[in-house]
Amino acid sequence: MYSTIGLNNVTGDPTLKNERLLQVDLGWEYRGEKVRSGVRAYHAWGFDYITFENTLVNYIPPIGDVGQESLRYVNTALATLTGAEAFGELFPTSPITPFGVVKFVDGRDRTRNGNFATSNGSQGDPSRKVDGLSRGFFSGIVGGASEPLPGIPPLETRIGCRYHDTSRRQRWNFELSTRLVDQQDRIATSLLETQTPSFNIWDIRSVFRPFDKRNLVVSTGVENFFDRRYREHFDFRTQNGLSIFQPGANFYISTSLTY
Repeated sequence: MYSTIGLNNVTGDPTLKNERLLQVDLGWEYRGEKVRSGVRAYHAWGFDYITFENTLVNYIPPIGDVGQESLRYVNTALATLTGAEAFGELFPTSPITPFGVVKFVDGRDRTRNGNFATSNGSQGDPSRKVDGLSRGFFSGIVGGASEPLPGIPPLETRIGCRYHDTSRRQRWNFELSTRLVDQQDRIATSLLETQTPSFNIWDIRSVFRPFDKRNLVVSTGVENFFDRRYREHFDFRTQNGLSIFQPGANFYISTSLTY
């Protein structure tokens, strides 16, 4: 997944159960002349949630570093997802509007041990589900009874300032912002997911509607215009520190036509 040299292999399971989700949402929003703000939060219980089981870890001799993991899709009896998003704007009707957005999600595998372990199998010897063993037993990686779900994004905040058209046509805006991403230490250790450090980058973005009708939108900007070296949590990385980083400063332009 996130921690090995080369690509891991992932195997499906035709006996997987359908996921079921029970979710509670709560939101609040305020819109005034000087301040606009809002908070949205949710908590979800995932029954038979589909995640991964580590069935085999190959090591590279003689250094003993992890070379490849064999993973298998598996149901966990109960997983929880808790998240929130908040936003705020100052002076939204004036040409210059400071703003901020923060997003957070926490995912937990509450029944990680399960009630069986899956053997990896080999040629002439199909994989088997062995009752009474903890999930991932055959990988040799010990996991807790509960652990974070894999592939969960870290806490992220965006703070910036927007210079924009205040007329009803809203034909243009120009935005300068910084994106602050926290370190991610809520990781699935049984799957050898690794931590990632925090980073922040600066972006410029503009949007223009060249005609009175709002069906044509032109967007352009520069992401990471200070050309900082950083890595997203979902980027490739290994246990011994080998990583693939983001390409650096990125210019883009796009158009959207609605008809």
